[in-house]
Amino acid sequence: MNEYRYAVVDRAVVTHILTLAEEHDADAWCVFLPPVDDAFAQVAPYLVELSPALEDHLQARREPWGFAFTTEQPAKVVLNHLRALLSVYKEGNPTPTFCRYYDPRIIWALLDACKVPQQYYVFGPIKAIRTWYP
Repeated sequence: MNEYRYAVVDRAVVTHILTLAEEHDADAWCVFLPPVDDAFAQVAPYLVELSPALEDHLQARREPWGFAFTTEQPAKVVLNHLRALLSVYKEGNPTPTFCRYYDPRIIWALLDACKVPQQYYVFGPIKAIRTWYP
């Protein structure tokens, strides 16, 4: 089975992620469901194919830009899963809440707060996650 390397990058932090992806011959997809208003696209998370050079570039950043991960699933499957994670339900509240799970300051706390079955749901097709934010 193939192994893919991707990153979820917050464009509000790495404003030029689409240019970086293009420079590294990597595809990038907005995690927000289309159509995406241009103002939202400027601050949206993006799923980005991760080459070693692009990973090195992101890893060197000091801002909380997102996280990298490996999976055996192609981008379309992963993108659908990541989109489903944007809305979470709090206990006792029937209205969904926007979740910035892609923020490295949040992802580990979110996973720590989940019970094991919930962790399996959050990980979904993701095999391993890496963050570099101090």
